[in-house]
Amino acid sequence: MHISPKSWRAAVFPTLILALLLGAAYGKVLGSAVTGNSPSASNLTPATAPDQTGEVFSVYLPKMYISHPWTVAFGIESTTALWEGSTVTNRTIDTRSGWVRYGWQISWRDMQPVEGGDINWDYLASFEKELRDMRNSGTRPVVVIKDSPHWAVDPTARDSDGVLTSCGPILPDYYDDFAAFVSQVVNHYKTDEFNVHDWEIGNEPDVDPDLVPPDYIFGCWGDIDDTAYYGGDEFGQMLIVVSQAIKQADPTARVWIGGLLLAQPNTTNPAHGKPENFLRGILAAGAAPHIDIVAYHWHSSYWNATDDYDNSANGPWDAWGGGILGKARFLRQIMADYGVSKPVFLNESGFGCIPSSENIFSTWCEPPDALFFENQAYYIVRTYVRGLSEDVMGMIWYSINGPGWRNTGLLDALQLPRPAYNAYKHLVQRVGSLTYQSKPDYGAGIEAYSFSRQSQRTDVLWAIEASASFTVTVPSSAFIAAYDLFGNPIDSQPVGDSHPIPVGFSPVYILRTP
Repeated sequence: MHISPKSWRAAVFPTLILALLLGAAYGKVLGSAVTGNSPSASNLTPATAPDQTGEVFSVYLPKMYISHPWTVAFGIESTTALWEGSTVTNRTIDTRSGWVRYGWQISWRDMQPVEGGDINWDYLASFEKELRDMRNSGTRPVVVIKDSPHWAVDPTARDSDGVLTSCGPILPDYYDDFAAFVSQVVNHYKTDEFNVHDWEIGNEPDVDPDLVPPDYIFGCWGDIDDTAYYGGDEFGQMLIVVSQAIKQADPTARVWIGGLLLAQPNTTNPAHGKPENFLRGILAAGAAPHIDIVAYHWHSSYWNATDDYDNSANGPWDAWGGGILGKARFLRQIMADYGVSKPVFLNESGFGCIPSSENIFSTWCEPPDALFFENQAYYIVRTYVRGLSEDVMGMIWYSINGPGWRNTGLLDALQLPRPAYNAYKHLVQRVGSLTYQSKPDYGAGIEAYSFSRQSQRTDVLWAIEASASFTVTVPSSAFIAAYDLFGNPIDSQPVGDSHPIPVGFSPVYILRTP
């Protein structure tokens, strides 16, 4: 790993100090063979750095420096508890995901139902067991805090039946109460026992209470009558107060905007208001310095055909590049209007099959046919690879346990792997620790993305059209291996000085030298 003169001190100095301390403790010399309780030589990697004279010398850095990004960008959410030994927990760990989103465990409404009352920590006993059991899994938890007690909710924020709802906006007079609650939660879970440092405030807050039942699982800071900001400015004012409390409790914490539903970039029905202005309202309130990550959601639905469901004909985000890329671009454009730049994170995504109870034409979803599960597997690879190419910080699938809402589960009802689970697991294996580089040209009709780390390069490619098939060639001098969607090797015998590889709608991985 070559380190530039400008940055070598920041990158190497802490490691040198640590290495010298270890050397003193074990009587070793930096760069020499190591034995006993020290890291083995095989776990050290040479790096070069210039001294003050410009001469290059060698130091040995732990391999963790070579494995950036340290957190795999892909993650999952489970709607069942991830307790040690359960099938779903084992399946989750086997994917080697980088993130687990805990979206339903913490409810202010249920933990402090009485104004000024004590917090009911017993409510979180199951959640705490999850965190302990997942502590060494290699995943990073992001935890949602949602649901407000009725005593703190704006009494004018009622659903269409006039019923007070816990997912409505909090009255400004109770922002401090909410901040005090959140502060105690953060203090409780920042410890090594639980290791939580990522906090998502709300879940799809850009929804008006009139549009969902009382005490619903998402929303409801939206305001249809507010055409300028859809209630986002009030949410932003709350975030300012709560974020400061979070940072004071844990300076290492990151504050996430509750994942935005953001159904479309330009709502034309006046009865639905302008929910796409919600983030604009947050920024207009001056909340930008108090947020770390802007999260959004995107789900697609099957219609009994093999197709590119992320970027479909007449979809609301087609003009922006599809749901994954389009929403990220849209949110970044709004941030740019306010001179703001924050990471964007797709923290809830899925591909489902709508039952006929919701759509009388979805007869193929009862039960879903094999073609649905094939497309689900294609979808997760295509969309997540595209997300990495757009510098989306991470992508979380909802849900891993099955059968899941609209059969989005990566596992079935018996918690056995569906095709999408195997495709996801192989995706993590192949590109989870690599860095996106470019879109290589494999010819017309093929969409391709290149990832690399050191001397390893992996290209992910597929035919753009469902009925198309191609044969691409890689020079024998550069070819290492090729794999299908599920990690099965593709037998490619050399023809002349190149290796031919068949490519269809199903994604293919090609490992090659840079």
